[in-house]
Amino acid sequence: MLQVTEDQVRALLPMRECILRMRSVFEELRAGAAQNQPRRRLFLKTGATLHSMAGAWGKYFGTKIYSAHPKFGAYFFFLLFDAETARPLAQFEANYLGQIRTGAASGYATDILAAKDATTLAIIGSGFRLSRSSRPFAQFARSKTSVFGAAKSPAVRSSPNESALKLARLPRMRYEVRISSRPRPRQRIQ
Repeated sequence: MLQVTEDQVRALLPMRECILRMRSVFEELRAGAAQNQPRRRLFLKTGATLHSMAGAWGKYFGTKIYSAHPKFGAYFFFLLFDAETARPLAQFEANYLGQIRTGAASGYATDILAAKDATTLAIIGSGFRLSRSSRPFAQFARSKTSVFGAAKSPAVRSSPNESALKLARLPRMRYEVRISSRPRPRQRIQ
């Protein structure tokens, strides 16, 4: 069975390709040709949780499993199988894989929902996930991006300004990024 590391996933799965794959799989889900099992959780008295979700598409099926504990972090894996024989094909370290999949789903949604002539992209939420899930937005360059988020708190690992700076450094993100820790009603409607 093939073992795929985080670094290999980063090198082999560019955002643009992942967005195209998400488009295909969502079309197959809509047509009934792919399957998705929503996330299930097993909660332990120790505070640990085991999360799992499964899916099948074309010649493959697999499951993402991860364990998490508030004090000790999370550990992500994806297991890939052959749909014809049930033979295990690969095991992936899946922290980055999950991040790029989540970002690609947002990128796909942006592509189908945004007006083709739109010039402004608004992102609501500026915590640590912004920098991890913002790569798809670089695929849909706009002349201006506004980021709205809450003020820094113990629950947020990076400030809105730090996340916005990471966003602005992404390729093709050469436009204004505005941060508002408490957007006024008129700012939200612009």
